[in-house]
Amino acid sequence: MLIRPENFSLDLVNTGGLSGEVQKVRFFGSYSEIDIQFAGSIVKVRTSVGRATPGDTVGLSLTADAVWYLEN
Repeated sequence: MLIRPENFSLDLVNTGGLSGEVQKVRFFGSYSEIDIQFAGSIVKVRTSVGRATPGDTVGLSLTADAVWYLEN
């Protein structure tokens, strides 16, 4: 399954639901790419909202317009 990094929504306050630990943050000017340890894997999130630092626990969800690709 492939979910594009920009289809994840990040909750820096972590108000509940799915959560993970920030591993790496890369700033690209108008957005950041954040690697999050989640369910035994690294999930890459692309966001322009807020600031996260390695070690932070953040909430993770999918945006309403997320497109999923399944391949067999």
